[in-house]
Amino acid sequence: MLAHQEVIFGSTGQTLTIRQDSSDRSSLCLECSWLSREFLTFTGVDVGLETLMDV
Repeated sequence: MLAHQEVIFGSTGQTLTIRQDSSDRSSLCLECSWLSREFLTFTGVDVGLETLMDV
């Protein structure tokens, strides 16, 4: 496995798990391509991907 990410939300008596696994570098190519185009437009410091992705 190349990369593993897991986000867990929960409350009393329940959890919701979102999991993503990458087993090949080709799965990361889209993100790297986007980052290489957008990198020069970044200014300052941002916390969280949503600030970069206009979510």
